[in-house]
Amino acid sequence: MNARHKKKNPSNRGADGLFDTTQNSTNSTPLADRIKAAFLAGRTVCAIDFVEHHRAEALGAIATLRDKLPITQGWRTVRQSQLSETQLKARTYFIRGEHLRGEVSHA
Repeated sequence: MNARHKKKNPSNRGADGLFDTTQNSTNSTPLADRIKAAFLAGRTVCAIDFVEHHRAEALGAIATLRDKLPITQGWRTVRQSQLSETQLKARTYFIRGEHLRGEVSHA
């Protein structure tokens, strides 16, 4: 397949940084702990941040963390077409800043 026929597909997008589970690394921290650390650091977590075979585990970890932390959900536009008037959106999860500042000030 040449470069002209390649399309960007968010489901095949490689994970990056904190959630990159495709490379053999020495990081043995469980995925749920890395997701919790990302939330507490103020990062937004989205299902497309994970490689496809780890998404179920990641979404399960997020669901468990929602019972313990004030995690809010929202939407992020991944792709938009003005011609066909369509949008592809991905659900995102995050902790609002006022909740994060509250935890820090009580410490």
